[in-house]
Amino acid sequence: MGKTIVFEVCLGTADPAIKAVSYDLIKKDLEEASGLPVWEIFTDKAAADATEAMTLEEALQKAEQEGYENIRIVPIFLTKGDLFYETKHTVESYQDRFDIKISDAVLADRDSTAFAAGILTQCLHMDPDREYVLAAYGNPDFSGMAYEILQTAFDRNGYDNVFVAQKVSNPGVPECVEFLRRRREGRTDLKPVILMPLIVSGGNAQMDKLIGETDSFASALRDAGFEVEAQNKGLGEYKQFRRIYTIRLSSINRD
Repeated sequence: MGKTIVFEVCLGTADPAIKAVSYDLIKKDLEEASGLPVWEIFTDKAAADATEAMTLEEALQKAEQEGYENIRIVPIFLTKGDLFYETKHTVESYQDRFDIKISDAVLADRDSTAFAAGILTQCLHMDPDREYVLAAYGNPDFSGMAYEILQTAFDRNGYDNVFVAQKVSNPGVPECVEFLRRRREGRTDLKPVILMPLIVSGGNAQMDKLIGETDSFASALRDAGFEVEAQNKGLGEYKQFRRIYTIRLSSINRD
């Protein structure tokens, strides 16, 4: 079998307080669930240099020096965007030196996205009388389509009070405002809209663009007349959500 190491690959953060409540907790859960050592790998080199994390190239070289034969990679990314594929591309040149297995992104396909939708409802303890906006930073490529599939998963399970939106892609603020106005028409028992950022870890520019005081998704909804209760935490802070990663690691360990 040989020695096995787990790589937790994520964007990263240079803020130790944010790291402690997100990536470090994911690392701890992965170690406890698998009984294997876990290294934190940051794709942001500046963040890696500012913390005890490594870049992927550094980790691969260290694993070889320390005699590891098996590498299990758990990408923390929500979607199959550029960082996910860059991770896969980087490890390709090491396939002849290690037995490498990589788990999929959180919103990889319809089944995994439906599972994630169920986890998100648990994280928010959803109240049918409130509206929930799940906002991603987003982009127009395939990874953006993942959020459309997430919306479908909520719709199919009867959560007509949930709207999945993106800051820099569609559906965006205008579509979200239309959804909220249509749903609230004629009602008087209104409560603040819950805004959940679809970001694993906070403390970065993307989080600011979602819940910041100005030029953000939250501020745009407030400007449109809605009271907004923004969740100032990343998904990695929810223990329920972190289960997704331990399940993914278990899956590739069984293969």
